Amino acid sequence: MEKLYRESYEKLVCVAFRLTGDIDQAMDLVQDVFMLALSRSEELKSHPAPEGWLMKTLENLVRNERRRLSSREITLDPEIPVAVPEEDLGLLEILPSGLLSKDRKILNWRFREELSHKEIGDRLGISENACRALLHRVLERCRKLLKEK
Repeated sequence: MEKLYRESYEKLVCVAFRLTGDIDQAMDLVQDVFMLALSRSEELKSHPAPEGWLMKTLENLVRNERRRLSSREITLDPEIPVAVPEEDLGLLEILPSGLLSKDRKILNWRFREELSHKEIGDRLGISENACRALLHRVLERCRKLLKEK
């Protein structure tokens, strides 16, 4: 196991870094790969390509991490100061004026009505993943307009 670690560690970190773009996350994922390898050392000893097993495990962990991150709630940038009105105005009234009407509707569905990405996608006739991407772009436009303000 020690020999496999010495021979594979740097290569796995490089691959993980290319897949994630974050060296700390890459090193954490590689550590997780070797923790799994230790827990399954008997299986790994008899595996025909142990380095391939490590690489496939790394790919699976990266994919799981991406899924986990994509399912997190998207929020507005906390560094942008947003005045909270004393009276209970609707979300549509406090969004920046330069935002398109469609963008306002999507943000209202997501944050005021608390619809899921799938529900919004169904209303727009697009897939859940396309809805996630669209919502991300809308939030970016909103952030940009708030920063300009």
